[in-house]
Amino acid sequence: LYNEGLITVPEGVLKLQIGQEGEDVIRVELRDRDLRLPQRRTLTSGCGGGITFVDLAAAREPLNSSLRVTVGQISSLMKRLRTIIADDRHRIGGFHAAALSDGHQLSIINTDIGRHNTLDKVAGECLTRNIPMQESILLTTGRISTEMLGKAARMQTPVVVTLNSPTNLAVELANQWNITLIGYARGTKMHVYSGWQRITPPNKRQRQSHRPLPEHRLQDFCATKKAPSLTYTP
Repeated sequence: LYNEGLITVPEGVLKLQIGQEGEDVIRVELRDRDLRLPQRRTLTSGCGGGITFVDLAAAREPLNSSLRVTVGQISSLMKRLRTIIADDRHRIGGFHAAALSDGHQLSIINTDIGRHNTLDKVAGECLTRNIPMQESILLTTGRISTEMLGKAARMQTPVVVTLNSPTNLAVELANQWNITLIGYARGTKMHVYSGWQRITPPNKRQRQSHRPLPEHRLQDFCATKKAPSLTYTP
């Protein structure tokens, strides 16, 4: 509800009722009953099927953030997330994870079969535990689509990092919304697609290259733009 812009605080939910056994329904009564919901919806293709409101996601203001991060921080945080979920991934597989970090530790970690749902869970936990999402780093194992980036923008997290790729449209929106978008953050390498101003310049132990990413046929399946690649040597 928060990530879709239907509430701004937990108190926006007046009543919540979970359906009885065998009934996959959750009934929610909102405090603001005069909501003007957008008429156009996009049903995402992610497992678990998150529904997003295109009109709400398209009206974002650029984020104003002074957060700075290093390549070493990003590499370390993603490695930590992968380590934490490694056993479950090996035992179960088939799920995604998302985490929120202040740059030093992973404050919140959530998993779900749907990548969209992991961001919703992180946002919900932040609201209920009164944890600020601004000036934070959002990490995910899932591909960054326009819907995923819209949720990150709603959470006001200026840095978004994924193990996988962003889509072309997500890269364009990241530039428009002033979000630092980092993809393929695996091991000591990562691609920075937007928001270079938040990345601390490489030192002598880091090297920078400008190799193009592989081209893909589907425009909104993987980002096809040439992105600089930062390599971190610990």
